[in-house]
Amino acid sequence: MLVTDYHEIFNLYEWHHTADSRSHALYQAISEGTVDMSMIAYEPEDFIDGMLALDRITFQKRIRDSARRVLELKQVLNMFEESFELRPLRFDSKENNVEVKTSIPEADLQAALVMTQESIVLAKNNENTLPLDLNAPLNILVTGPTSTSLSFQSGGWTGQWQGVDSNLEDHWFTYGSTVLGAFQREAATQSKWQVTYQCGVDILGNDCEFEGDSDENFLQTVEGWVGWKDKNLKGIENAMKKARDANVVVICLGEENYTEKPGDIRDLRLPEGQYELVSAIKQASPDTIIFLVYFGGRPRLLADVVPVVDAVLLGFLPGPLAGDAIVDIISGRHNPSARLPITYPKYQDLGGVPYLHAVSDKCTENTGDVLPHWNNIPCEVQWPFGYGLSYSQFSYEDIRVNTKILQHRWNTKVETELQINVIVTNIGNVAGSDSVLFFIFDEFRSTTPEYKQLKAYQKIWLSPGDSTEVSVSILLDDLRFVGPHDDTHYILQDGLVFRVGVGAEVDCRVAPDDDHCSDPVTIRTEKDYVAACEAACQVWDQSGCDTFTSESCRKECSSDKSQNNAAHGIEVANEGWGWTYVTCLESFVRKEGWDSSGCWKMTTFCRDVLKSSGMYKFENGTSSKTFSPHGTSLATTAMSLFAGLFAAMMIYLAINGRFTPKERHQHANAQFHPVATIEFA
Repeated sequence: MLVTDYHEIFNLYEWHHTADSRSHALYQAISEGTVDMSMIAYEPEDFIDGMLALDRITFQKRIRDSARRVLELKQVLNMFEESFELRPLRFDSKENNVEVKTSIPEADLQAALVMTQESIVLAKNNENTLPLDLNAPLNILVTGPTSTSLSFQSGGWTGQWQGVDSNLEDHWFTYGSTVLGAFQREAATQSKWQVTYQCGVDILGNDCEFEGDSDENFLQTVEGWVGWKDKNLKGIENAMKKARDANVVVICLGEENYTEKPGDIRDLRLPEGQYELVSAIKQASPDTIIFLVYFGGRPRLLADVVPVVDAVLLGFLPGPLAGDAIVDIISGRHNPSARLPITYPKYQDLGGVPYLHAVSDKCTENTGDVLPHWNNIPCEVQWPFGYGLSYSQFSYEDIRVNTKILQHRWNTKVETELQINVIVTNIGNVAGSDSVLFFIFDEFRSTTPEYKQLKAYQKIWLSPGDSTEVSVSILLDDLRFVGPHDDTHYILQDGLVFRVGVGAEVDCRVAPDDDHCSDPVTIRTEKDYVAACEAACQVWDQSGCDTFTSESCRKECSSDKSQNNAAHGIEVANEGWGWTYVTCLESFVRKEGWDSSGCWKMTTFCRDVLKSSGMYKFENGTSSKTFSPHGTSLATTAMSLFAGLFAAMMIYLAINGRFTPKERHQHANAQFHPVATIEFA
């Protein structure tokens, strides 16, 4: 079943301008697409009117097909049998007008807390500053615009489309813990932590203690945009004063709530006031330990502040329980093990993003000399994909692969696989989890390879000093890639060489002999392997037609592949067997409702690669296959010869201008189209 995103049918008219009215947009969606359900909550009248305006005879089957798919999905989901009661989490009592919170099962809250803890990435921990000692007498200052907000921890699509107004959180959240609230509760349960608070700046980087009318506040905001803001903000000044008396400062930065188009930005930097808060606190108390916590739906640039803080926790949008999770990590009750699901950029140009960028995407090294700079290097990022620290330390040793040759077998049910083994040891003093990541690095390829690709991973738990052998398997099919002649199929390449690297920071391109890199592995295909032949024969197999066996299809297609071409990595299919032919076959076989009664279409409308008698212009009689139900009679042959001679005569007269009016230019509107006679696989 296919459902649109919100309002997308009407957006054909209002946003994309492919229709001249809402009715026309609905007509386009129904006549030219297969959408089954329109996601629209408002203005249903226009949708209903547009549907009623459609021609019933033309679109009756189309509408019924969509209705059937919707009902079938509901049946699969047991929606016709289920019963439930819709209850708001909180409501106003009509009797005494007292707001009541619906209780949430403790088991659900605990599960949510564990997920939150597991999602927060420890990105920096200078000299093992974390975790803090729960029994140490510490004066902890909590500051920053996201330190007291459940909504900034949760982001858009929380409560409302663009998220909850941070000033109205009490009306929406029935549970949760801000960072400040969690630290205060921690201090209340044991007497050796003293927690203080100072707002510093607001989410836009403005003075959070500014007092004045709205015009002055707006003027201050504009001054901040253009860099004229007064550096001596009251909120920052007060934060600096409290930082001088603190042993630890927790600074929470982040973004406003947003989602989708209204949240678009053109600058990945945070508001300058947030950076200034960090710099001011470091300047006011250079020896104070500073922890940075980031909440936001995307990676805003932190390069200015990462060097001046002792630890960085990347929360992104962990939800309402983020405060408790942050305190659990900082106090050591939870040992972090989360890994970055993205490459965290360091600069505005997003160099090095995403992690599986083309190997040719490099940056120019700034040598300090005048331009031009000629040294090309891998782009510097803040933190690589898969990066994440722990209070434990893990070592990887004895990386082994079970074979150095991965052999492809045509049409076999036994899948070829590469097995990789590595010994992982917890060499730290704390028990913890480790996500063991396995990347591949292609040395070369017929299309530019990615710098690296994550192909397998396994998460393990080890006590201090313990070791375990981690083993993963990578199927040969998982090493396919989009080839140079067709972008809709994945292919193999004979002779492709790659290495497997273990760990987020391993780079088997720069250091192939690193202990974290495997020996090289080579992919070998069979001598007659042609990617387009493989794809075409798979379609014939799926068709249910008895035209081919797998072996006869392979032989028919691959028989012309020369050893010279194979030696140079060039795959040439037999005449007519190419990616255009594959696309034609798929257009029939993979269409809903296909069955073997339509086998004739695959030869009639696609190329007759079988050179079938009576259907192929240059019939040579070598094929045993025939789609002609009867032999060819003498009369038919004679008529064909006569028609050919007559056509040749007409063409001769036309070329010599016998049928062209005198007043018309002989070559007017002539068009010539190149015809491809050789198709590469």
